[in-house]
Amino acid sequence: MFDDMKKIAFFLAAVLMVSLLCPFAVSAEQQTEGLVPSYIVSSEDGTQGDKVTVKIGIRNNPGVIALECLIFFDEEALELVSVKDTKLLNEWVEPAAEKTSPYALFWVDALTTENNEANGVIAELVFKVKKDAHAGQTEIRVEPYDACAADGMDLYDVAFEEGSAMLNITPRSTFALSSTAIVILCSVIAVVVCLALVIAVVFLQKKKKKASAAEGKE
Repeated sequence: MFDDMKKIAFFLAAVLMVSLLCPFAVSAEQQTEGLVPSYIVSSEDGTQGDKVTVKIGIRNNPGVIALECLIFFDEEALELVSVKDTKLLNEWVEPAAEKTSPYALFWVDALTTENNEANGVIAELVFKVKKDAHAGQTEIRVEPYDACAADGMDLYDVAFEEGSAMLNITPRSTFALSSTAIVILCSVIAVVVCLALVIAVVFLQKKKKKASAAEGKE
């Protein structure tokens, strides 16, 4: 209980610090020119009732010490099961236990003046596709909420563009066989076919014998 209270206090303090300090310092013109910082979302396929991992990343990162974003998804189609920090950014703040949309992800390295300029996957989200989810596409969107960079002891805002991707949901087959079941079924079919051929050969031989016997009597 005490640890949970410490986490909540730290989170609130970090949010307050970022919200108070970022608007006051250096102009955002110090950001990298030409390349737009943005979020990226991996496109995935999922089957009704199964789990799928979606990767959230950043690109053209000019350097940050704090980053916060919101994850939007259709709760009628998807259930957020777990979230994993990839350690690309520093000082991950433990997110909320209730995984509803929008879901906040937050990093704040409050004790540094050195910007983290890494690009790549910052988090992996595991979704469960609901059994009654409509087949087709559903959007997963990352909306920027806040980001700050350091310039010495000063801070300034960094603007990231939102990112999104479609998760393609396919219906679960009402008749599905495992690889083992398919092998067994094929073996049974092969045995039946062989038996049918043997029976057919025996029947033809008997028929020929009867025909020969009938010709002998004549």
